[in-house]
Amino acid sequence: MLNFKRLLIATVLVLVVSGINFAQTGSIKGVVTDKKTKETIIGASVVISGTTNGVSTDLNGNFTISNLKPGTYSLSLSYISYKSKTIENIKVTAENASEIEVEIEEESINIKGITVTASRKTDTEMSMISSIKSSGLVVSGISNQQIQKSQDRDASEVIKRVPGITIIDNRFVVIRGLAERYNVVWLNNASTPSSESDVKAFSFDVIPSAMLDRLMIYKTPAPELPGDFAGGAVMIFTKNDPEKNTINIGYSSSWRSGTTGNDFYMSQGGKTDWLGFDDGTRSLPKSFPNYSDMITLTNSQFASDKDLVQQLGQNLNKIWTAEASKAKPDMRFSLSSTFKKSYNTFSIGNITSISYSNTNTFNDIFRADYQNYDTLKDKRDTSYYFYDKQYTNTVKAGVLHNWVLSFGKKNKIEFRNLINQIGFSRTTLRDGKDFYGGITLRSYEFKYRSRFTYSGQLGGSHSFNEEKTKIDWTMGYSFANRKEPDLKRLTTIKSTDDPDDVHYGQYAVQFTTSATPELTGRVNTDMYENIYNATANMEQKLAFGNFKPQLKAGFYLESKNREFSARNIGYRIAKTSMFNWSIPYMSIDSIFMNENINNTNGIKLDEKTNASDSYTAKNQLIAGYIALNIPITALLKIYTGIRIEKNRQQLFSFQTDNPAIPINVDNDTINILPSINFTYDLTEKSLVRLGYGMTLNRPEFREIAPMLFYDFELKAGVRGNVNLKNAYIHNYDIRYECYPSAAESFTIGAFYKKFTNPIETKVIPSGSGLDYSFANAEGAINYGAEIEMRKSLASFSKKSGLLKNLKNFTLVVNTTFIKSIVNFQKEKLEKDRPLQGQSPYIINAGTFYQNDSLGLTISALYNIVGKRIIYVGDPYTGSPDTYEMSRNIIDFTVAKKIGKHWQAKGGVQDILNQKVLFKQSIEFNQDTNNDGIGEGVVKRDQNILFYKPGSYFTLGITYLF
Repeated sequence: MLNFKRLLIATVLVLVVSGINFAQTGSIKGVVTDKKTKETIIGASVVISGTTNGVSTDLNGNFTISNLKPGTYSLSLSYISYKSKTIENIKVTAENASEIEVEIEEESINIKGITVTASRKTDTEMSMISSIKSSGLVVSGISNQQIQKSQDRDASEVIKRVPGITIIDNRFVVIRGLAERYNVVWLNNASTPSSESDVKAFSFDVIPSAMLDRLMIYKTPAPELPGDFAGGAVMIFTKNDPEKNTINIGYSSSWRSGTTGNDFYMSQGGKTDWLGFDDGTRSLPKSFPNYSDMITLTNSQFASDKDLVQQLGQNLNKIWTAEASKAKPDMRFSLSSTFKKSYNTFSIGNITSISYSNTNTFNDIFRADYQNYDTLKDKRDTSYYFYDKQYTNTVKAGVLHNWVLSFGKKNKIEFRNLINQIGFSRTTLRDGKDFYGGITLRSYEFKYRSRFTYSGQLGGSHSFNEEKTKIDWTMGYSFANRKEPDLKRLTTIKSTDDPDDVHYGQYAVQFTTSATPELTGRVNTDMYENIYNATANMEQKLAFGNFKPQLKAGFYLESKNREFSARNIGYRIAKTSMFNWSIPYMSIDSIFMNENINNTNGIKLDEKTNASDSYTAKNQLIAGYIALNIPITALLKIYTGIRIEKNRQQLFSFQTDNPAIPINVDNDTINILPSINFTYDLTEKSLVRLGYGMTLNRPEFREIAPMLFYDFELKAGVRGNVNLKNAYIHNYDIRYECYPSAAESFTIGAFYKKFTNPIETKVIPSGSGLDYSFANAEGAINYGAEIEMRKSLASFSKKSGLLKNLKNFTLVVNTTFIKSIVNFQKEKLEKDRPLQGQSPYIINAGTFYQNDSLGLTISALYNIVGKRIIYVGDPYTGSPDTYEMSRNIIDFTVAKKIGKHWQAKGGVQDILNQKVLFKQSIEFNQDTNNDGIGEGVVKRDQNILFYKPGSYFTLGITYLF
């Protein structure tokens, strides 16, 4: 590191003192347009004939070739699907610019009935900037070309590079400080399924970065966008239209500090764990009774029923411990192919990608919770503190399989498929003290979760009437399955009562006459979600003399169905009078042996499942819109319209405290959502946008389900709220955009959002601990500013000496500053505070070096997120808000091409490895003299959670056939 710093300092000094070539030179400037349509051509190649000196046209079709010695030159122009053209005898004089205008013709090559046309590339930085500039909305994005310059492995790592966006739990997106529930995600123009049961969220980690074509994040409402968002609408597009036939094989290995090579504890799994799903090892036997029959059996006094319960207990798997091994390096494998074939009147293409990863993570975590702070003694009152050793193995297997059929000049049909299977295995070994009862404990949780996601769409795009009429349509089906078979929890308590007792100082499992599965037992959960959708959009260019507006209209239909079920099974003492009290002190392997599971002196199964632990739900959405793109003048455009959504959300379950009473939630609403966006072109390279739109935020299934689920990590229950209401949001935006060149951009903007009934996660004190639930606040506002810059140093190619080498650098910086206020009535104890999940600032920065002649790419990336509320406190019980504190993250990547077919790529993520920290802050008026007169306000912090995730080193190799 020291040598690297010295080299960096020396390089900077050389750059500072290097001279600049002031030779007398001239330049050639011009614009390239389509001969037929007169539209400018973006990305056309303009080269001095016979040399490699050239440039590409920018977003306005302009080009400049500078630093030319006086003389006569020829220019060669080329662009895909256009005829090449040469311009002769262009005279260049010193200190002057020779200006030209060039028209090029579109080329269709007909050979025995074969028509060859080209598709517009969408995965490059230039095309991304072009799309953002031409959009009538406030939108940000990231292209596959930029993604490949980083170590980002899936969409969750990619998207946090976008202005105003952060990620919680490495999976869920937060946009403009608004939590995942306020954002919507579509995949290839269709709604995505939720692979989570507790939150509204698409889990971004299911899509490997290599499968991405681009990500677009729309931050202002528009008629064609879904109405259920406030932060942003994320549009994910996977690769679909190949240019040529290729095969690509990649392998990488990674090492995580604190994990790789160290002791690693995992419970025994099945034969298919390496594929990301359980083979049935952990599942309940198929013949196992349903929960209502099991309750009847466990309470029966018939000998035959008791014998059956004993047999059922003995037949369950007995995997109650973790086995130690050494954590192996992480591994990732990818195989992708592209195929394209042209026939007489059409062409067909396919992109197939297979990815697989197997990774390990160890975290040494401190957790705590506190009672009301004792302000008189200036002392915290600890409820509990735990030290968790958490070992996690994650297996991901994914397949992308996309087909595209192109026919005619502007017709395309696509069949897109994305399949992901993720297996998540976690062992938590806990030591600590629970002051509620004054016990010292050791607890264990063995969790296995599999998530399967399928998303498929059949869609088409068609152009008619000389491209004045465009139609696109999509029919989609998505399926998500989330299983947690046999989640085991075991709590042991240290014996400290009698020093003379033979078991003094030993840990015993706490068995009582009534089972407590959240402490000692097993939980099985299943969730299935199916989504059917259909959408169609039409664009029509109109002409009334010189007035040429554009009409857009479309509809979206969606049917979503979910089934969720949970089984809570514990163990209790069979007969108190006969119980063998040495059993709780046995080794965990021995406690659950068959001889100890009996109806006399041992333990037996006890079903604790409630009718409210399961629910079925469905959501029917019918939406339609109409919009107009109106060119008021040559510089001013208005895009406005209205969206109407009829939504019916239904959920069926039972009350938690009285399972005999059914819960039937039926929210049937019709919402009219207007929006309007103004775009004013200040110059050819700069513009201003203004936008307004109304959106809403609906409760999710889990948030209105009455079930109570125990979270071992939080030592708390999570329950729904059937009384949640829709939240409504008014969104305002203003943004200035500047595009100095085809590869450069600068934007600065501000936004303001006003909420009615925002939905948040709140802390609810409950007996010996805490519960978390969901609630509507009365109102809130959210506002802030965003700045984004992408600067290419290509202009340094005119310099001499070492300065010339800077031409290969690109700088990317984006910063967001946010403030939100949740409003409460003055007579209430709640004070105005930020929204849950909102950060006051977000900073992303990156330096990219790309030298095509050397085949070398280097990037350094930086990210920081300001502190944010993770859990909203309860002022009525003195429970303060819990904040996640900021941490600096630096990533570094190097990629090098080796020959024609090989590429090596390596890097390190989270170089600084700063602490992840959750904490509470308490402010009070200190009265050290105890005279009722405070000496001043003091602030005290309480750590709720902290750990270091570890730096992550990766080295990989790719072979391209």
